[in-house]
Order: sequence, then structure tokens, then C-alpha cells
Amino acid sequence: MRFKLPELKIFRVLASFKFIAALIVVFIIITLCYLGWFLYNNLYKTIAQTEEIIILRSEVSPYTVNVEKFTEVLGALDKKINPTKIVDWKNTRNPFGTPGSSPVKPVDVLVD
Repeated sequence: MRFKLPELKIFRVLASFKFIAALIVVFIIITLCYLGWFLYNNLYKTIAQTEEIIILRSEVSPYTVNVEKFTEVLGALDKKINPTKIVDWKNTRNPFGTPGSSPVKPVDVLVD
């Protein structure tokens, strides 16, 4: 008993002109999409960023900044905001008290 296998027509379908033409069209469409994406990212965005830089340079002040003085001023402001010396409030003279009372004493408040 001999089994007869049917011929596979897949190779004939793959080799047909219509299938090859469809593959070529799909390949061309994918290539054009990639080309458009590549040109957008590497050409158009670069030109747009260059134009934006030119516009921003015209808006920036033409004066140059002395960086040494700038850092000196920032250091002075930082020192003013965050002093390194901590104030000892127990030994500080009370400006509103009598001349003999140096430390600040809490006032007892009676509520009726």
C-alpha cells in the first residue's frame, strides 16, 4: 500500500508574481516610512532647534556676567540665610526687660 501525498502548492504561491509584487510594495512602504522618520528626527528637528537657538540668543541679555562676583554674591546670600554661628538665647540680653534682667523669662498668664 503506497500513500500518495498531495503536492504542496505553497512554493507555487510564494513564487507567483502577485505575491512577489505585494511583498515589494510592502517593502517600499516600510522603507518610505523609515526614511520619513529618519529625515524628521535628524534633519527637521535639527533645523527647528537651530532656529529656536537663534531666536533665544536674540532675546538673551547682551551683557556678560562676571562669574566670580556672581559666585561671591551667592556665597554671601547663602551665609546670610544659613548662618554658621548659632545664637545662644540664654545669654542674650532682653531688650524689653529691666537693665538687671539678662535672660528672657517666661510670663505666667492667668486665664479666668
